[in-house]
Amino acid sequence: MEIRQFRPKDLDRIIEIERSSFKDPYSRTTFYSFYREYPDTFWVYEKDEKIIGYVMFTTEGHIINIAVDPAYRYKRIGTELMKSVISRVTGERVWLEVRESNIAAQRFYYKLGFRKRMIIPKYYGQEDAYILVLEK
Repeated sequence: MEIRQFRPKDLDRIIEIERSSFKDPYSRTTFYSFYREYPDTFWVYEKDEKIIGYVMFTTEGHIINIAVDPAYRYKRIGTELMKSVISRVTGERVWLEVRESNIAAQRFYYKLGFRKRMIIPKYYGQEDAYILVLEK
């Protein structure tokens, strides 16, 4: 197992995981844009030379996106990614947006110590977002 920085050759696998994880997946262009802007904070989780998860974040503490291949969920991969991020960020808090309907993700974040701080109406089109925050 290894958590390492994203490489452009990883993109096809990242897109597969993204599409199997979200109903409104990020585009290839979005991933490249993030990589160009934040190359040091786009990480992949690799096991046996296969990428099975990834996380994108800022050093200030904003989790932009995290996903794990559905076949590997509930094996603490997301937890390992998040703990690595939490230890790396420079700010005193870590925060993210999550869909109101994504109960599984909310439970995951609450177990890590995140708390709901705000609701943003219609952030995801017709769906509200919760802003979750973890104080370090």
